[in-house]
Amino acid sequence: MSESQSLDSLAIAVNDKIAIGKDREKPYIGLEHLESQGARLLGWSQADSSISTNSVFRSNDVLFGKLRPNLRKCVLAPFDGYCSTDIVVLRAKPGIDPRFLARVFQTESVGAEAEKTAIGTKMPRTSWGQLKHHLVFAPHLDEQSAIARILDTLDTQIERTQALIAKLEQVKEGLLHDLLTRGVDENGELRPSAEDAPELYKASALGLIPREWEAIPLKSVIQHTIDFRGRTPRKLGMDWGGGDILALSANNVQPGRIDTSREAYFGSEELYQRWMTNGCTQKGDVLLTMEAPLGNIAQIPDDAKYILSQRVIALRFDPAQILNDFAFWQMQSEEFQTSMALRSTGRATALIHHSGLIPRTRM
Repeated sequence: MSESQSLDSLAIAVNDKIAIGKDREKPYIGLEHLESQGARLLGWSQADSSISTNSVFRSNDVLFGKLRPNLRKCVLAPFDGYCSTDIVVLRAKPGIDPRFLARVFQTESVGAEAEKTAIGTKMPRTSWGQLKHHLVFAPHLDEQSAIARILDTLDTQIERTQALIAKLEQVKEGLLHDLLTRGVDENGELRPSAEDAPELYKASALGLIPREWEAIPLKSVIQHTIDFRGRTPRKLGMDWGGGDILALSANNVQPGRIDTSREAYFGSEELYQRWMTNGCTQKGDVLLTMEAPLGNIAQIPDDAKYILSQRVIALRFDPAQILNDFAFWQMQSEEFQTSMALRSTGRATALIHHSGLIPRTRM
């Protein structure tokens, strides 16, 4: 076997369909059950949950999502069952390791070809007829199996790492709550709880807080607000591009961080000067998304220039009263997020002025 093969020399498309008489004991897999940009099966439903015609697949068939192929949905079936007709069922030919075949269809090369050959605008679909002539790497069977084993081992380690990260995130959430409601004592240790040491706490609009703290409105400690929502390059008679200044939208401001891997626009120096007329961002400024989604918090990480666009504002706090770094964590707390959601009016100034109180150690 040569090392370069067309996809149809590795697999056949299975066209078995069923509309009535489904085995209720068998599972049904829809596109929603396939992980985007991954290789995991996220779940399944009972066969009778789908009343339409389904494709029939077997264990070790490759299930490849042909609808919106940019989502890169592809898994190796772990059992027999039924699936959506928006999923292509592919079966390895003799001499092809099914695990290796699945990895081939998960490659960027095949994903890019599926996108390129997709037809339609709102709901683009590719087809086996369009994909089957695409050339891919295909070694001998022994090497296929070795490659599949290595990648399976890596996936197992990734899943274990992700599970550990999820546990650590839960620990962080609990610690964040304790630190922002109990604080630390003079030794840098977490204070005893109000239940264990009620004399250390007092009542406030935030509930019980340490006696040394004050509860103050957010608006009273904001030094500067940068808000250019509603501004677009077109309104300025310009367009995106022509430079390398990142425009931060709500798409890029994710919980706790700026995500530059998501779709982003870049502006020129001229656009930046005409856009950021209310002041420039500074390292440490706290970013807040004002809608869709509401309440994502991040921080400006450096002294680079940024353009604020699409539902994002920046807050700079009075350093004599509260640190930007502390406000960044405080605004991520469950209490603050809940208060902000309850007080949301769709108007930035109202939200900033009235959303929650924050604790502050007396100066």
